[in-house]
Amino acid sequence: KTVEHMRSTLLDVKAGVLFEEFGFKYLGPIDGHNLTAVMAALRYAKTYDGPIMLHMNTTKGKGMSVAEKNPVKYHGVSKQADPSKPTPKKRPTYTQCFGSEIINIAKENEAIHVITPAMREGSGLVEYEQQFPTRYYDVGIAEEHAVTFAAGLARGGVKPVVAIYSTFLQRGFDQVIHDVCLQKLSMVFALDRAGLVGADGPTHHGVFDYSYLLLIPNMVICAPKDGTELKQMLKWATNEDKIISIRYPRGEVPAEDGQQIEPIAFGKSQIMTPNHSPNCDCLILAAGNFVWPSVELANSLETNHNITTTVVNLRFIKPFDETLIPLINNAQRVVVIEDGSQIGGVYHYILNQCRHLNKPLNEWLSFAIPDRFIDHGSVTELQQEINLLPKQIESTIVTHLNSNKVSST
Repeated sequence: KTVEHMRSTLLDVKAGVLFEEFGFKYLGPIDGHNLTAVMAALRYAKTYDGPIMLHMNTTKGKGMSVAEKNPVKYHGVSKQADPSKPTPKKRPTYTQCFGSEIINIAKENEAIHVITPAMREGSGLVEYEQQFPTRYYDVGIAEEHAVTFAAGLARGGVKPVVAIYSTFLQRGFDQVIHDVCLQKLSMVFALDRAGLVGADGPTHHGVFDYSYLLLIPNMVICAPKDGTELKQMLKWATNEDKIISIRYPRGEVPAEDGQQIEPIAFGKSQIMTPNHSPNCDCLILAAGNFVWPSVELANSLETNHNITTTVVNLRFIKPFDETLIPLINNAQRVVVIEDGSQIGGVYHYILNQCRHLNKPLNEWLSFAIPDRFIDHGSVTELQQEINLLPKQIESTIVTHLNSNKVSST
């Protein structure tokens, strides 16, 4: 007891001393719920000539007892449904599909280990942790460490699955390059919340992963069209000796989930329109959750505008499926639809892979996230704002095809 007391006395470095050793003025700890104290500290900080650290203690969910008792559940709160309206039947979410399938895979494959950076609930891993506690690692809010730790596990002979939000993998970009892809270490990145996420806003929209992953050698990029295909891809990816990222959106799987199932074959796309023409007016190359809306769009183009349309579910963004070259070469208009950044995304990657075709740029159309940060709002509202709703895409395609006919005449 004497030794322990001496140790705690000698090593008891006050937080203020620690920060001031780094050159910060330290103020605190301050009761973060005492507005008078907080305002006084902020007024002082504004006048202080130099770096200053304000240390405030708060209680998450303060003032709402259920939130104080369960801060994880109430980390984010959605608006309440209108009780006067009927509750629509819910479909499974992509996150739930991932969570259930990774359990099935882990039961069959003892090499599967799952890593998450403090997103157990958000990534659908609560039940997985309960069933496989020795093959589950929550490394905290340390995405860089999550990637490097997974690389170490891969070197140790296991198959790591890094379950992470698309927007948060950005923090581990350097580690993905140097610790994983350069070393050719086999693992799977499960990128949840890819694309627009709605009310969580610009910090959480997963719109940059295409751009920052496409440029990395040895990286395979997949985008499932629905929950069933996500499960297929996950099963396939965990059995491959490759570095594979599977990106999927937030929210429920589409109503068409489970239709048009085909086995996953490395680098191969899927034709979604039956009786497609090799010389169509419009070829739509759709990525991920834009596949099923593109099928509806194709039906409308043919029915309402007599525009023959072929829809391709890319499945694999990288590597590019070169069997699509004849379709691309013969189509009057090639349309690429994605929910990633317009700059350096799927469209630019495909354009680069097809540069030898000498296909004029006016025969290509790109629908993607524009070069700006997208604000808060429902996914539908945000898609409308940036012209990504199917009706808006349809109108643009019709206009372009008609203008092409006029110029040809």
